[in-house]
Amino acid sequence: MSEKQMREWLQLALKNENFLDFTTQIHGTAGKADGYLGKVIFLTVTGKTKTGAKTLDLVIKTSSQSAQLRKQITIKLFFQREIHVYERVVPTFAQFAKDSGADLPDFVPKCLATKEEEQVEMIVLENLKPKGYVLWDRKVPMDCDHVELVLGSFAKWHAFSLALRHKRCDNFAKLVENNVNVFPYHILRNGMDETIYNYLQEIKKSHFGPNCAEIKDFELTRDKIRHILGNFFEQEPDFHVILHGDCWTNNFLFKLEENTNKPSHCCIIDWQCAALASPVMDLSFFVYTCVDTGIHKDVKKLLRIYYDILGQTLRQFRCDPGEIFPFEKLEQHWKQFSVYGLLLATFILKFSLCDAEEAPDFGEIAEQGKSFLEGLDFKIRNEESYVTRVKHNILHCLRNSN
Repeated sequence: MSEKQMREWLQLALKNENFLDFTTQIHGTAGKADGYLGKVIFLTVTGKTKTGAKTLDLVIKTSSQSAQLRKQITIKLFFQREIHVYERVVPTFAQFAKDSGADLPDFVPKCLATKEEEQVEMIVLENLKPKGYVLWDRKVPMDCDHVELVLGSFAKWHAFSLALRHKRCDNFAKLVENNVNVFPYHILRNGMDETIYNYLQEIKKSHFGPNCAEIKDFELTRDKIRHILGNFFEQEPDFHVILHGDCWTNNFLFKLEENTNKPSHCCIIDWQCAALASPVMDLSFFVYTCVDTGIHKDVKKLLRIYYDILGQTLRQFRCDPGEIFPFEKLEQHWKQFSVYGLLLATFILKFSLCDAEEAPDFGEIAEQGKSFLEGLDFKIRNEESYVTRVKHNILHCLRNSN
């Protein structure tokens, strides 16, 4: 991205901020292990307005311009999904909350501008880190306080969909028309289902982690994996919500209290995989990539935390949780759909647990003439933790699906 292009994008983002002029200071970029579809730039904008000086801390997300990578990955589609969330979904939810006297969606960062060009996409957002928000260490399962905050944010987000469909079904229909479930589409398009199958076979053979009969007998055929990725998103349409769709550790920011260092608020970022399906697609993705399922063995406790806040939020819209989405239906969906999160965790956990230098650079790999799948063929030093966590996930999935 050139300086001229960056300034043009910032001028677009700042058109409502009343700057007479401004300067920028770039603080750095996200590493390759923290973002894979483009570049993330952190910067501060300082300038003058008619009333005095003004400073804004911003993030610019820009897509990879590698022609080879854009052939392998539908990057434009990923960015279009995120732009749709910021430009249409969040404003619709916010207006719905305002009209209903409900709490506004305060768990999504403010978006200042988006732009699509032929070979590049851009999103400018507020940078929450100067406000005290931090990432959780992606190599470590989240503790109870952080898990509860994430479940609460998902509950509120999903409740907006359920309530909007119930109260203003035409508005909800407009938000989800022409929906593409981009993550499973990308997995199947690139043959990653075969990679997932091979990962599972290798994990079952590994001597790391539990090696009980349940692990050895666990089997998902290639056809079953393709069915899960291709068909699960079409089932139970009466309970579909707009999903986040990419629920790994690096997509949650936490505000920490100054005195106790405990998290007090969770903000969800990176909406490029926004999709439409059962809430359990988000919940299982999160549980199997961010939670220690060797400790949190009973999923019902986690589902109850989620459902209590879902119910509180639905009641703000004068909706009956028991009518719109009973707890028993949530439990049924977990048994029916949670294996989806298990599948994704088999490769997402590799990215969570790898060292920065081990993470693949998909742009560089594509420019070398190699396929996206070749980029997934990487080893990590933390293999024991990876295998152990996946095996605990398998046991958790089996024992909570009966």
